[in-house]
Amino acid sequence: MGPKTGFLMDEERNPRRSDHVRTVRHTWIGRHAVALPILTLLLILLHPLAAVSEESSAQGWIPRSILFGFGNDNITYGIARNNDDGLSYGGRILVEAPLWWAELAFEGYTNRGWKTTWDADAEPYQGRYDVARLGYGMHLSPLRTMTPSWADISVRPYFGLHLAGNLGLVEIQNRFHKIINRPYLTIDYDAPIGDPLVSAELGAIVSVGSIWNLAGSAQGKISLAVDGQAEVITGFETQERIGVLFSLLAADTQVVSFKAGWIWQQGMTQWPTQRLMSVLKTGPVIGFDIRAGLLAVEFSANPAIRSGYGIVSIDAGVLMRTPTWRRSDLDIAMGAGYLLGRSVHLLKIEAPIATVPGLSVVGSVQYKGGPLDPEGEEDEPEAPRKRSNNASWIASARWRAPERFSEGWVVPYGQAGVGFISYDMVEHINHIADSTAPVRVVFGGLRPLVDIEAGLSIIPQGAILSGNSTYRLELGVGLSHVFGTGGILQAIEGEAEVFSSVVRPWMARMFLCLTAGIDL
Repeated sequence: MGPKTGFLMDEERNPRRSDHVRTVRHTWIGRHAVALPILTLLLILLHPLAAVSEESSAQGWIPRSILFGFGNDNITYGIARNNDDGLSYGGRILVEAPLWWAELAFEGYTNRGWKTTWDADAEPYQGRYDVARLGYGMHLSPLRTMTPSWADISVRPYFGLHLAGNLGLVEIQNRFHKIINRPYLTIDYDAPIGDPLVSAELGAIVSVGSIWNLAGSAQGKISLAVDGQAEVITGFETQERIGVLFSLLAADTQVVSFKAGWIWQQGMTQWPTQRLMSVLKTGPVIGFDIRAGLLAVEFSANPAIRSGYGIVSIDAGVLMRTPTWRRSDLDIAMGAGYLLGRSVHLLKIEAPIATVPGLSVVGSVQYKGGPLDPEGEEDEPEAPRKRSNNASWIASARWRAPERFSEGWVVPYGQAGVGFISYDMVEHINHIADSTAPVRVVFGGLRPLVDIEAGLSIIPQGAILSGNSTYRLELGVGLSHVFGTGGILQAIEGEAEVFSSVVRPWMARMFLCLTAGIDL
C-alpha cells in the first residue's frame, strides 16, 4: 500500500479493541453469509407462487420502467455540500416490473485527501476505486391475500455479480470534465489495473407498513412503512439500513417518497478509500425519490456531514404504457436555468386549488454549486479548493390564463412567492498535510427572499400522454430579491473576491423545464 498514511484501522488506533472487533465482524459476516443465501433461495422458489397471487400474473412480469440514469455528487438540492469526495459519479440502467427488477450499474469513488484522525501530523491520502454490478431482484408480497386491505408487507430479495477495483472509469470522468471545462484528475487507484475483486452480492429489503386511499382521488394512495435492508458483498463490504418511508402513489406506482433512517457500512478490503467510505456512509440518511413520467430523480444525503448523491434518470418504459390520464392532480417539473453566470437545476411541484380555477400553489428548489476557481486545482495542488453551494427554496402562488384563448398551445402564467436562500461557501483543505479539519467555512447561513416569475406553458394538456401522465414545456424568467446580503459581504470581507460573486441582492434567471402532469 505504500507509505504509512493517516488512515488507521480500528486495530491500529486501539489495539485493546482489536480482538473484540474482529470477533464481532467475523460473527456477523459468518451468520449472514449463511442466512442470506438460504433466504434468497427460499424466496426465489416462492417467486412463482407470489406471481399466482397477482390479479394478472402475466402483466406482473412485463417491465413498466426502463430507466437510464446518471449520478453525481454535484446534485445536491442545497442539502448536501458537494465535497467532491466519496461517491463522486455513476450511471445505471434499471429495468422494473411489478414482480422483478434488474440493474446494470457503475460508480466511481474518489478520495481527495481526507483523513480519519485529523491529527496535525496525519498524512492526507488520495486514492480511488470503481465498482460495477449486475443484479436481479424480486418484488414479493406473499402475505398480501392474508392481510387487511390497509396493510402493506413486501420482501425484496436480490443477488448479483459485483466487480471492484481499477475498472478504468477515470477516463469517463475526465472526458466529462473536459466537456464542462473542469481540470483532469490524476489520482492513482488503490487497486492494480486488470485485477478486479470479483464478488457475489446478496441482500434483501423487508418493508412493513400501511396504505390508505387518498381523499378525493380515484387511484391515489399514501403509505407509511418501516423498512430494513441487509446486504453482503462477499470479500468487499456489508451494509445494514433501517428507516421509515412515506410515499404518494398513483395506480400502485410510486410518485413521490421521502425517507429517513440510519445506515451501517463496513468495508472488508485494505483500500484506504473504501475505509473512508465506511466512515462517510455510516450514520443518518435522508432523501427522496420522485417518478414524474419520463423523468425520475433519486437523492440521498448524510445530514451529519453534509454529503449527498443524486441520480437523474429518463424512464423510457413509460412510453409503452397505455394512456389513462384524465386530469392533472399534481404537476412535477424538472429543468435547468441560468443564474449569476452559472447553470442551475430546478425542481418544482405544483398542486391546483380546486375551488379557484387557474390558481395553484407551487413549491420549488433551484440550486447551483461546485468549484469557484477550478483552474487553480491543477496548477496549485496544495492551494485550498474554493467551493460554493447555494439553493433557493420558494413557496409561491401561481395564476394561469384560461387555456381557451390559445387552445392550450401557449398558456401564460405569473407567480409570486417567498422563501429562503442558503449560502454555503467553504475552502476545502482536507488535501493539505497540516490541516486539522476537512473544510474551512467562509460563510454559511440562510437569508429570506421574495420572488416573482412569469412564463409560458407550451403544448396543450393531453396532447402527449403516457400512462397517467401528460407532458408540457415550461419556459420562463424570474427575479429574486435577497435581504441581508450586505451582512454576508461584511462577513467575508478580506476573503477571495471569488466568493462575493455568488452574493447578489437581485438575482435574475431564465429557465426551461419539462413538466409532467400526474393523474392521481
